[in-house]
Amino acid sequence: MEFGDDYISYDEYLTSCKETKEALKLPKKEFCDFEFSPYKNNFLQIFTFYEEALQSLVEFGISPAYLYLSPYFSINARARIHENKYIVNVNIGILKWIVEEFYLNEKLKNNSQFVKLKSLSINRLFGSAAAMFTIYHEIGHLVQNSKFLESNLEEIPKKVKQFAIERHILEIDADLFSSLCISEHLLYYAHTIYGKEVSTKKLELMIVLFTIPFIIYLLSFEGNKQDIYFEEKTHPHPAIRLLAMITSIVTQCNLFLISHNRTPLNQKGCFVQSVLEAEKLQDVFFEDNRVTWFKLRTNFYQTKIQQYLVKILELKIGNASMAVPKWHTMHNSINNKK
Repeated sequence: MEFGDDYISYDEYLTSCKETKEALKLPKKEFCDFEFSPYKNNFLQIFTFYEEALQSLVEFGISPAYLYLSPYFSINARARIHENKYIVNVNIGILKWIVEEFYLNEKLKNNSQFVKLKSLSINRLFGSAAAMFTIYHEIGHLVQNSKFLESNLEEIPKKVKQFAIERHILEIDADLFSSLCISEHLLYYAHTIYGKEVSTKKLELMIVLFTIPFIIYLLSFEGNKQDIYFEEKTHPHPAIRLLAMITSIVTQCNLFLISHNRTPLNQKGCFVQSVLEAEKLQDVFFEDNRVTWFKLRTNFYQTKIQQYLVKILELKIGNASMAVPKWHTMHNSINNKK
C-alpha cells in the first residue's frame, strides 16, 4: 500500500460519504464536496490512501472504522469513538495545505538541494510523508482506545486550564505508532530507489527526507511557534515529538541495517541533520525564520527535552491503552507465522 496513481473516482468518494453519513448519522454539511476544486485528483489520491491505511489496520480492534473529510480549512484532524464506531475526521484544510506546500510547490521542485535525486519526486515524497503522519497518528489514537476518544482527540495544540500529563503520553504514543507505520514505507521507498544497495548513508538520507515534512508540518501550527514548553497544552512541543519519532524510525531502520551486517545509524546525528536540512528549506515554506528559531531553542534546551521525553516514555510502561505495544505484539505474531 503506497501512494500511487490509482485512486478512487469522485463518484466512489461520494458513495463513501453517503455510507459514512448514514452509519454515523451526520448531517450532509459535515462532508466536504470538492468536485470543482483544482486539487480534486490530489484530494482523491490522499483520501484513497487514508481509507486504505485505516482499513488495513482494523485488525488492531478498531472495527468498524470510518473516515470522512470535513469542509473546514483549518489544519486539523481528530479521532473519536461514537456508539462503538471508530472514526477519523480530517479537515480538507490539511489536504489543501499538503497539496500546496508539497505536491505543487515549484520552489521545492526546483531546489538545487535535491537535483541529485533524479529518480525521486521530492514534492511527492514530502507530500506523502506528511499525509502518512496525519492518518497514522489518528489511527494510533483509535488503537489506544482511551477515555479521551469519547470527546475527540484533535491535532491542534490547545491551552488547557488544568494540564494532564496523560494527554502528552497519548500524543507521544500516537506519534510513535505513526513512526512505526511510516518506517515500513520508508524502507519500501529506500528499496525502490536503491534496490539491494541500501547503505547506512543512503538510509540516513531517506530518514532526513521523511523527517523534513514532519518539521514543516508541526511548525505550521500557530501554537507551535512559541518557545519550548513542557508541562503545558494538550500536545508536547514539536521538538519533543520530533525527537521521539526520529528515535523510533532510526531504531526500526537499525534493525534492518544490523540484520544486513551494516553500520547502524546515530539517532542524534539523524535529528541534527534533519533540522539543518529543514532550515535550508525554510524560505520555501515560511516568511519567517521559525526553523532557525526552532533549531536554536532545541539546542539550548536539548538536555531538558531528552529528560522530558524519557519521563513520558517511562510513564507509558505498563499502560494497557498504549498503541505501540499493540503494534509490536501484532508484528511479532505476523513474523512468528512466517
